[in-house]
Amino acid sequence: MTITTNDSAILSFSVTTNLVSETNGTLTLTVNRTGTTNNAVTVDFTTTNVTASAGSDYTATNGTLSFAAGETSKTFTTDLIDDDTQENTETFRIVLSNPVDATIAIGTNTVTISDDDVSTVGFTAGTTATAETNGTVTLTVVRSGATNTTVTLDFTTTNATALAGSDYTATNGTFTFNPGETTNAVTIEIADNATQEASETSRSV
Repeated sequence: MTITTNDSAILSFSVTTNLVSETNGTLTLTVNRTGTTNNAVTVDFTTTNVTASAGSDYTATNGTLSFAAGETSKTFTTDLIDDDTQENTETFRIVLSNPVDATIAIGTNTVTISDDDVSTVGFTAGTTATAETNGTVTLTVVRSGATNTTVTLDFTTTNATALAGSDYTATNGTFTFNPGETTNAVTIEIADNATQEASETSRSV
């Protein structure tokens, strides 16, 4: 006589997603076992790229988890790489496979890595008033947040009610913030004409 059993060990990640900073160093993942616990079971795990890349954003990891009879939880770690590159949030997956004497219920964990190298750049003031007799006006741009990388951004003047050529000199260029630099500036020439006119405005973007 053959007796079949419906007892089964069921293996699942404790959570389906993780949000981590690249400065965390390591990420610990937990796999839980439910159902029957009276036998030994194993399951493989491996990391796979999505938008994050093994070797530059995290360390590729793979191996086998072995649950002895009675064990209901296992953990393993994967290393995160703290680089100096400004980048968007990126993701990779850790996948369970090849269960022995068990089934997999939740077999994928998606890890999202947030970047710690983000800079914020902006003018010190939203508006600046100056007399046309001043000859020039200097606008200051400051950088906050991470300052450990080189950041560049373009700027240009645009007319509002003031006209380039008659009221000011059109200006454009690139701000470059080297590592550690937090301040940059641009000087715009103002034309002192003999025409009687109302206050006029231009924009720098």
